[in-house]
Amino acid sequence: MRMRTVLSRAMLVATVTFLMAGPAADAAAVRQTARLDDSYVFAYPNPCSGGTLLVSTNVDTYTRLVVDGNGGTHFQFNGRWEYRAVSDTAVEYVGTETGNRSILMSSGGAHNEVYESQGHLIAKGPESDLHINTFMKLTVTPDGTVRNEIVSQTVDCRG
Repeated sequence: MRMRTVLSRAMLVATVTFLMAGPAADAAAVRQTARLDDSYVFAYPNPCSGGTLLVSTNVDTYTRLVVDGNGGTHFQFNGRWEYRAVSDTAVEYVGTETGNRSILMSSGGAHNEVYESQGHLIAKGPESDLHINTFMKLTVTPDGTVRNEIVSQTVDCRG
């Protein structure tokens, strides 16, 4: 759905929390966790009907940031969204989504990231339900070369 805004906010919260912890003593692992609750509204193109949904969401996220003794940084994001939406034909939808994002940055500059989410918007009327699956994998070498990039989103229209 509209994860990048929430993911950016969660990354900011985790980074600020980590910076507040200060440097690691004797290169031991540093662990920080943060929780973020937020809400926002956005428009989402409905590929099942060709119309647009006005979506209101509440999100509950949990982030964990770990810097290991070797200088590697591990970021874990888990989120749950609750949706209420109205189509441009006045059909109401309700739904949920769960997502997980994992990022590993080595001290040498390599970067590996995986993101997966599953969401459902159920129509309370004559329009189709939306079942949305998203997968992303990104690998970047220390010199900045993107070695592997996979982005896939499928929407299954049911009903």
